[in-house]
Amino acid sequence: MAERGVPISKKVQLALKPLLTPVEKEMFNFISVVEKYGAPTPAPDPERWQEIYNNVYTPLYDQITYKKITPEEAAKKFKEQVMQILKR
Repeated sequence: MAERGVPISKKVQLALKPLLTPVEKEMFNFISVVEKYGAPTPAPDPERWQEIYNNVYTPLYDQITYKKITPEEAAKKFKEQVMQILKR
């Protein structure tokens, strides 16, 4: 019933409530309190994000950090390189 946590569906929660142990009821009550403060799940990372992060963002960040290029130059390069990756 709740051995793997509280079901997401409110209908399922209501159906299970009368059958729960005291500990499981406390789990359900806890979830009903904290869900008021939760936020929606963020969208997944864009396609090819790891490639962009590892091969474009990180090297440009390092170049800015060591003052080899300006942030403005990095922004321009970032946009150009990312657009090339996303066009593939």
